[in-house]
Amino acid sequence: MSTRRADPDKPLAQERYASARTTDVLLGNLVAKKCEIVTSPEHRRLILFLHDLSTRSGCRHHPTANLFPAWPIGDPRLSGSAFDRVAEDLPSLFPARIKSSDRIADFLTSLCLDPKCDPATAILPGCRNVIDLLEAYREKFCAAESRAVAATEATSIIWSTLDYALSQGGMVLIEGTWRVGKSFSAQAWAQKHVGECRYVQLSSGRDDTTFYRDIARCLGTAHSTQIVASKMRARIEAMLRTQSLLLILDEAQFIWPQSPRYQVAPQRVNWLITALLNSGVTIALIASHDFTRLLRNVEERCAVFGSEQFHGRLRHRVQLPNALNESDLASVARAIMPEATARTIMLLVGHALKSKGRIAAIESAVTRARFFAARESRSIATFADVDAALVEAGSASPVSRDALAESPRLRGERTAGRLVFSEGGRIEPADRRRAALR
Repeated sequence: MSTRRADPDKPLAQERYASARTTDVLLGNLVAKKCEIVTSPEHRRLILFLHDLSTRSGCRHHPTANLFPAWPIGDPRLSGSAFDRVAEDLPSLFPARIKSSDRIADFLTSLCLDPKCDPATAILPGCRNVIDLLEAYREKFCAAESRAVAATEATSIIWSTLDYALSQGGMVLIEGTWRVGKSFSAQAWAQKHVGECRYVQLSSGRDDTTFYRDIARCLGTAHSTQIVASKMRARIEAMLRTQSLLLILDEAQFIWPQSPRYQVAPQRVNWLITALLNSGVTIALIASHDFTRLLRNVEERCAVFGSEQFHGRLRHRVQLPNALNESDLASVARAIMPEATARTIMLLVGHALKSKGRIAAIESAVTRARFFAARESRSIATFADVDAALVEAGSASPVSRDALAESPRLRGERTAGRLVFSEGGRIEPADRRRAALR
């Protein structure tokens, strides 16, 4: 349409709504220009934190984590821009230091974009030390997600490696099998370091446009369908080269060509090396075991690619355990279902040990059990609900309720479900226990 107004009596034209304000995301390249003139690293981190929040506007899931984890889904405050929500939170968190939220959202926008709004001297009428309050809010926001993270071996390795990358720079590689919690652990770490990193989950698209759009979307730079790959790439480089952000690329096996024929060198890998790493950008790659296989294929079949360039830039490379042990699964079950009793946790662990999905098996069982409880107007799912969910899913008969009630340290095989309790209280497959008794 050539005008922003349309006669309501005329036939409907969908474009009449195209100019509506549907998002309040601040453009990443403009925020980066503001950060260039800010001298304090703490103030730059605060501005990048606020910019990250702006990318979460619109009541939707963010690639890093749910918007404002402290607010439950369905809360009426989940409408509007992220800065409006911050403006509502601050007076409730600091009632003695800030009285009104009327001008906070506009102040946050100016703080991120206006070169004249210096964080060191910025003043908000009616609020004392507004920058200190925003720093306290950032700390509260970053701590909100850590309470729901299970302390598994894989999580510990991922967090330690990302801490190393953030402090030392360069490029690190984390490889692991599927369904051990790689993505969730990386997302949880990114949630604890908002303003210091950006988490990107790559998709399987073979075209470069999809690859750069995935990154641009999480950086907050322009990424509409009308923008070609070269322009998105230029904006991404301008954003990352000037900031001390850790770029976390999940599903990193997709940086390699997915075709068995390699006519040219892998462009995405070369771009990461030459345009980002050589300019001081820190990168963390999180990938499945396909990463090594695809790398080996390129090394063997592509004569114009020198893999030494890639290997020489790896600061650290780590392998995750191939499976979660019983202790890890129990931690995951407690994080997913904190209201569960000890015997419910053991039941979920036993089910996960038999399932290929492992963590996904626990999530599915708990979700179904809570559905059963809600259908009966109960707020908490019980052992019986989990039991019913496992039986419905086709799982073998679970551990006997009567046997569980007797003692948590049962000996021998008490169930047709092929699960037993060892003397230390662990759940083991019956075949393994039977072989140990021979």
